[in-house]
Amino acid sequence: MLAKRYLFIYLPLLFLFVNSWLTLPADAQTSEGFSPAQANYSLERIQRQISKGKPSIDELDHTIKYVDDLHSQANQCMVYAQVELDRVSKSLEAVGSKIQGESKKITQERIALLNKKADLERRLAECRLLVVKAEDVTDQVISLRRRLLTREVLHRQPDVRALILECYMSAGQWWTDAKYYVSNNSGLEHLETWSKALLAAFCAMGAAFGLLLRHRLRGFAVACNGTKFAGRITSAVLFAFARYAPFWLLLGIFSIYMGLLTYRLKPLPYLTILAMGLILYLFLLTAIRIFLVPLPPVQQILFLPSDIARILARRLKVLAVFALAGFLLFITSLSQSLSGHAYQLARTLFVTFFCPALLWSILPLSRVSGFKKRGKYICLISAMVLLTALGGEWLGYRDLSAFLLRGMILSLVLCALLLVVRYLLGELFDGLAHGRHEWQKRLRKKIGLKEEKVLSSLLFLKFIVSLFVWGVFGLSLLGIWRIFDVGFITFATYIFDGFQIGKIRIIPSRILTGLVLFAILWILTHCFKGNLEKKWLVSTQLAPSAKDALVTVTGYAGFTLAILIGLSVAGVDFSGLAIIAGALSVGIGFGLQNIVNNFVSGLILLFERPVKRGDWIVVGNTEGYVKKISVRSTIIQTFDRSDVIIPNSELISSQVTNWMLHDIRGRVIVPVGVAYGSDTGRVKELMLEVANSHPRVITDGSVPKPRVLFMEFGDSSLNFELRCFIRDIDYRIRTRSDLNFAIDATFRKHGVEIPFPQRDVHVRDWAGTPKSEAPPKQEEL
Repeated sequence: MLAKRYLFIYLPLLFLFVNSWLTLPADAQTSEGFSPAQANYSLERIQRQISKGKPSIDELDHTIKYVDDLHSQANQCMVYAQVELDRVSKSLEAVGSKIQGESKKITQERIALLNKKADLERRLAECRLLVVKAEDVTDQVISLRRRLLTREVLHRQPDVRALILECYMSAGQWWTDAKYYVSNNSGLEHLETWSKALLAAFCAMGAAFGLLLRHRLRGFAVACNGTKFAGRITSAVLFAFARYAPFWLLLGIFSIYMGLLTYRLKPLPYLTILAMGLILYLFLLTAIRIFLVPLPPVQQILFLPSDIARILARRLKVLAVFALAGFLLFITSLSQSLSGHAYQLARTLFVTFFCPALLWSILPLSRVSGFKKRGKYICLISAMVLLTALGGEWLGYRDLSAFLLRGMILSLVLCALLLVVRYLLGELFDGLAHGRHEWQKRLRKKIGLKEEKVLSSLLFLKFIVSLFVWGVFGLSLLGIWRIFDVGFITFATYIFDGFQIGKIRIIPSRILTGLVLFAILWILTHCFKGNLEKKWLVSTQLAPSAKDALVTVTGYAGFTLAILIGLSVAGVDFSGLAIIAGALSVGIGFGLQNIVNNFVSGLILLFERPVKRGDWIVVGNTEGYVKKISVRSTIIQTFDRSDVIIPNSELISSQVTNWMLHDIRGRVIVPVGVAYGSDTGRVKELMLEVANSHPRVITDGSVPKPRVLFMEFGDSSLNFELRCFIRDIDYRIRTRSDLNFAIDATFRKHGVEIPFPQRDVHVRDWAGTPKSEAPPKQEEL
């Protein structure tokens, strides 16, 4: 069950381990199996082919990838040779120089190390030379490819005026050819009469079954609909497929039937390809219906406003019609039946209508709130590219037009995918971090997270994944526009092969993998801590303080392990930690004394446990309950519900009063004063009766029984003290209040007077008043 529960974490973790292993520097076998001489011969052969032959752009692309692979292997060879050379040099230093009378075995070992060092130095020089040569060959291939691409893209063909004139002169011929192709290559001419009748019957049955399926799918869609994202998208998919169910089944049966009967014909019949094109068109309509205008009562799925989504849906449907026309005209074999000029004119007409339709479909993006500025930039860039493509098509630069249209369409699709992926990532990671949806709340509860707890490690993982998504988007955009330049190759090489800074080699791909692995292990630590605290330790016999110490130590141990594994995968050499430890010791001696003092004090508190979570303690002027003990500080919640953060060193070095250290029982003292003349024996009996009748007062003999002490003769009262022990010191103030209420009620009932202070004021002289008119000498106030 635990493995199933964390399957969504274990799978990416396994992938990252495999990826990190694949991105490590070449080991001894792969490095030693690499031959610099053979690689050098391959590079020379490529140079000869470039200088003598006329390769195509695709061949040059393949050559670039091959040379880049050789460059990567040469880099790995260079890294391994340098590591081995450093190791051999250290061994030679350990063996030392030759001395008189040394053993023959040591001399042989020194000679073997010297020979190996010479071989490694020679291999290192060959690999370095190979890296330089691979970079030179890459520059040559890229330069040649750039020239070929420029020549291909800027190749001019007949403009639109010449095409119209030529097609006008031979209009009858190409019209006849097109008509002949459609009538003789439909595919029906190859079917028997009974086969046509069977096809019609199957299509009719499929349409009828689609009508029945429509009602069933709508019922399922209504049942699945809800406020959750999964329910809404499921309901939208079912509603959309229910709407087009008869067409799906009709076209599916027709295309399968025709495909089985005519798959051996070359080229494929026109009706078979038409059915495939219609299925593609139907798929586009279904996708538009699902994501932009889902049928009621399904709510909008994407973040677009409903009015803009409807406008965008209508325009995308028009664009889907153009996509179907382009598929039938240029993808199918119909283009082979047209003459060259007729085909080019048809293409020019298609581009003339398609470019405005595409721009018309993009314009609603500039009206989306929060996306207006970026939408305007996208619309402006798209308009410039489409107008350039349209102008190039009219002027005869059709390769340039095709290049721009292909890049524009794929770039828009890539931008749409980026927006959807960013939206889904935000919903996933932010929802899991804060628990927005019900399934996310259930998942957070299963892994032991509180409702108000924010899983910050998920936000860090979201940043890493977003960085990866943006990197893939940038590389894909460069690939769409066929930008293979020296800078791009160098960038890719730096990312996957790394670069050298002094004796340190930095590989960004490994660093990114280490960060992702650290984030995943951090999340696993949170999950493990939550289950350890909420589930696995609940039924154990450990004391609460021991459970808290175990959970805290587990959290810090998991965090330390995540850092070490992440740094190891990122390629950090732990042998250099000695320098860091030395610098840290100097820093401790100067400015980190308090931090280390608090850290060590926190470890003492966790293991020795003089103070535990939930204890009632008094530290200086602060009194309250221990809320949390961490390695650096302790949080005390006062009776006013305020949190006081106290460094752990104060709890170790200062005097601390712990009311609940080993025993939660405690003593309550209630002072009481009675009037002079009261029966003291009766007062004692009444106070003991009140104490013995209270449920929290201990009277079983395990501690001293309640006792009343006559303390002193006060100014206006006889002062007594009721001393008793209660079961839980946490209720000390409440129990004291209950005893005061009970004593007051009992004294009233039995006529025992509780006095209050009284004063007699004696006035001898009144300032400024004759003695004959002086007030009385005594006045009782």
